[in-house]
Amino acid sequence: MIPELRRALPRALDLVPLRLRLEDLETLAPYILRRQAEQAGRTVPILSAASLERLKNYRWPGNLRELRNVLGFALSTSQGPVLEIGEQLLDNNLRVGSYSLIERLGSGGMGDVWLARHHLLARPAAVKVIRDAALGGGEDGHVRRQRFAREAQATSELQSPHTVQLYDFGVTDAGGFFYVMERLRGMDLKRLVERHGPLPPNRVVFLLKQVCLSLAEAHALGLVHRDIKPANLFVCRLGAEYDFVKVVDFGVVSRHAAERPQITTAGMILGTPAFLAPDLVSAQRFDGRADLYALGCVAYWLLTGGRPSRATMP
Repeated sequence: MIPELRRALPRALDLVPLRLRLEDLETLAPYILRRQAEQAGRTVPILSAASLERLKNYRWPGNLRELRNVLGFALSTSQGPVLEIGEQLLDNNLRVGSYSLIERLGSGGMGDVWLARHHLLARPAAVKVIRDAALGGGEDGHVRRQRFAREAQATSELQSPHTVQLYDFGVTDAGGFFYVMERLRGMDLKRLVERHGPLPPNRVVFLLKQVCLSLAEAHALGLVHRDIKPANLFVCRLGAEYDFVKVVDFGVVSRHAAERPQITTAGMILGTPAFLAPDLVSAQRFDGRADLYALGCVAYWLLTGGRPSRATMP
């Protein structure tokens, strides 16, 4: 920094807390809500007049961070074009089951992932909240609810240290699902390659061997992940170990077709196309080899930063 500029600046910036500038909420709340909706790929809802008044009458001990969390949780569990924020979301009362939500870690089309703390235990956790609006209504909504319930049931059967641990599962007051999982510190392989470029072969082999251990247990139980991709393979530090891989997001897990029919919406293809085995695309019978095909695509992507097959539409 230029010495003259450094001397001109005050030694400390005195920021006015939110509770002393509540008039700013009319601008701040819609702005934050719009940003969060855009990050989640959602249509931006309108904050109701009653909710805005409720926000203005609150004392905001957690300042802007609390405002972001309240709006984020309301968005996670909302339906329709108008966002309602009830009294139960204020006064640090963002809760699902026995867990208090501290901070939103990520957002997607189906819901959000939150850093959470159990009311009695000190162990941190990650809570995945699935929006009821994302599940939909009618027969399709029923199918999706079955699928997300199956994710929790299937993941709870798995004990490999390379599979993300599931602590709890339940339904929010708004009717959406939530899963409580172990809190992971690190990054997924998609972000790792995007940030640092393709990985050396020996490291790729070391990482994918761990993925194989997770899948081997799942396949022995007749479970097929169906969405193996770099974003679902998380590299973290576990105790004194580095480059420890966790397979996450069993959201489209299935018993292989030889044991039970698929629970999907008619005409709906589950999984990520770039890493999807042809058997799954053509709706043929499938088993754990579909995951191994996807893992081969992941290996190619980790080594080159590109996808193994590219086609041009005629």
